Amino acid sequence: MNCGKSFLSIPHLTGICFLLLSLLTANQAFTQATGQAALEPTQCEAPLKLIRVPEGFEESQAFNGYIHLQTATSIVMTEVKNVNYLRLCSGMTPEYFNSNGLSFVSEGEFVSQHKVSGKFYKSKFILNELPHIRYMVFSGDLNHTLWLNITYPEMFEPVIEKELQGIFQSIKTTVEDEK
Repeated sequence: MNCGKSFLSIPHLTGICFLLLSLLTANQAFTQATGQAALEPTQCEAPLKLIRVPEGFEESQAFNGYIHLQTATSIVMTEVKNVNYLRLCSGMTPEYFNSNGLSFVSEGEFVSQHKVSGKFYKSKFILNELPHIRYMVFSGDLNHTLWLNITYPEMFEPVIEKELQGIFQSIKTTVEDEK
């Protein structure tokens, strides 16, 4: 696993920085109130085996995650250590969406078949005059968050949307040994 490595595009980094800044502010307040330093959030590449992807997706060579070439769908996977997903979700404000050029569409909650709770945010944006959809999915346990950024051209929504539930349902918190 490669912690601290920059592997995301500028819009992804902007969003992560915004959320981590809010967490660091909360960490500083905790330290002042208790006199103890809390652990700082750390961004890492998430293990790819934490999710199961539909047929046709392949491991990306350009970023940590998967890509489906026929639909130009990407799944960027990030792990944020020392923070739970609910803390990250608290940063998903209208200001966050606006500052990242995203139009908020909807949000929802889920529990995977591995009993991992999570939350997703659906948004829209325009890239090269083509409407796109982005799902930001946060899930995990008390101390770790799996963050998925699933992005695809809106024209493929009818075939991608029905596959998303399967991805959400497959989320695990740890990679089990395969024997």
